[in-house]
Amino acid sequence: IYTPNTYGFAKVFPDTDVITGEYVLSSTDEDLNHVQLIDEDRTAIVSDRSSSMIYAYDTVTKTNLWTCGLMGTIPMYDLDGSLLSDNDSLFLGQHNAEYFGLNEYYIFDNNYDINSVSQDQGRSRLVIVDINYPHNATLLWEYDLPGFTSVYGENDRLPSSNMLSVWWPSTLNKVSGAYD
Repeated sequence: IYTPNTYGFAKVFPDTDVITGEYVLSSTDEDLNHVQLIDEDRTAIVSDRSSSMIYAYDTVTKTNLWTCGLMGTIPMYDLDGSLLSDNDSLFLGQHNAEYFGLNEYYIFDNNYDINSVSQDQGRSRLVIVDINYPHNATLLWEYDLPGFTSVYGENDRLPSSNMLSVWWPSTLNKVSGAYD
């Protein structure tokens, strides 16, 4: 089992909870909330909510392959094709970035700025980002939710290609028919 920890993630033997490997991404990471292994466990996709970053980490060489998000290493493009500035991101304070194949990453964008004092920072949303390393990251799809959550969220693709999301709203914005 791979599990996030303070500065990266660890491989843990499930029956004894003995740590059999530790992987450090950075000395400043604080809220790693999801680890997914791909490429026969060679690459770890790690979501760091506090820095609004997604890492691709090589578990063999123990190096970051790329980062996407605030201050990432990949140029990012919005739905309309516009290039985002270096201090902007396609997601903020995200949860559970997951790779689903064909360069597509499904992300719950909390739209949460950890440095803001506001409890309501707009609306959270579901997003799909095409990360075509080393070239770019492009927002492919978004769905604005009728509320905001700073604490949790999930965006999964079902076998039918429909989306399944769960989230704990901090605020709700009543939209006619949204909860009927």
